[in-house]
Amino acid sequence: MKKWYLTLVAAVFAVGIGTAVPVYAQEAQVEEQVEQEAQVEEQIAEEVQRPQPQQIRFDRAMQMALANSSALVDLEDRLENLTEQRDALRNLLELRRFAGTITPPEEAALLRQIADLNAVIHTMQYGRTMTRVGVEMQLLAILVTIRNLELDIYLAEANIIQYENNVNIAQLRLNSGLGSESDLRTAEMNLQQREAGLSTQRVSLETEWNSLRRLLQLSMDHYFYIDYEMIINPLPTDLNQHIRDITTRQRQMPPNLRQREVTLNRARAVLNDTVNQDTPARTQAQRAHDQAVRERDELIRTLETGIRNQYNTIRMLQQTYESLQIGLAQAVERRDVAQLNYQAGLVTPFVIESAELGILAAEIAIQKNLHTQWLSQFRFDNPFLLAS
Repeated sequence: MKKWYLTLVAAVFAVGIGTAVPVYAQEAQVEEQVEQEAQVEEQIAEEVQRPQPQQIRFDRAMQMALANSSALVDLEDRLENLTEQRDALRNLLELRRFAGTITPPEEAALLRQIADLNAVIHTMQYGRTMTRVGVEMQLLAILVTIRNLELDIYLAEANIIQYENNVNIAQLRLNSGLGSESDLRTAEMNLQQREAGLSTQRVSLETEWNSLRRLLQLSMDHYFYIDYEMIINPLPTDLNQHIRDITTRQRQMPPNLRQREVTLNRARAVLNDTVNQDTPARTQAQRAHDQAVRERDELIRTLETGIRNQYNTIRMLQQTYESLQIGLAQAVERRDVAQLNYQAGLVTPFVIESAELGILAAEIAIQKNLHTQWLSQFRFDNPFLLAS
């Protein structure tokens, strides 16, 4: 189980981008150090003045999102009304039975009304479950998107430092007669492209934060972060048995399949009631029953396909995670070699910084992979999402 915080991204990583500032000339080094110190002091001043963000736990955020879901509120109201109607019919049936004033046809009619209401109530209850999970999925997807964007921005900011260094190098080479004006313009253009891409990512991040604020019904300037736990459970060892359990065991069925079962059971009951009726009524009931069977079976096939595909997706993510771990180890090894070469005077600090960026990129790729696994497993654990 891993626990991560939205915002405060820089605190996640032990590797700092500014740990090895390249020295291309003594004057350039002094100017860079002075500029960095000024930036650090400015950042510290901003952090001191900035108000502390509100901490919102994931379960509390989920409660807020559910409370603000108009679809869920509407379902709750309709369920309450239908439940009251059903209970009123039950009370009427008991009273008339007790008073002995009900005839067999009237009792059968009341029982059919109660059964019809029960079927509608059960269907809506499963719909309520799907709506709740859908809201949770929406919240989780926004969190993952925000987290991944923050990681991408952190890496992009680190890379821009390297592109700025490239511009400095090109300028120094031009001043010393070793480079060309074209090299400098190319370096500046590459830097501008990276800065434009970073600006786009920041806009996307702000858009996602606004989506989260809207989901939680918070003001657009509300300063907060969500504290959540990222839990990734192992996949089932027997996928075929897992699918059989989901599609045949009532307690493990996803709510959309339970809805189809309710419809099928009701159609079966109507069909049984028409055994002694005329041919047209019997034929119509048979058609409704057969249609319910086809829809139930079609959903089972859709669920099975979705579950298998999602299982394979998670397996591929797990394999990618293992490859990323190997890549991280290799990046660390390259950094260590670069440090040895720098101590021997064979390379500049720029090479070390590039190696540090490689480590950071590998760490970020691992975290994004884990978040994608988390989101994918949520879909796997709620398979009706795979059939929508």
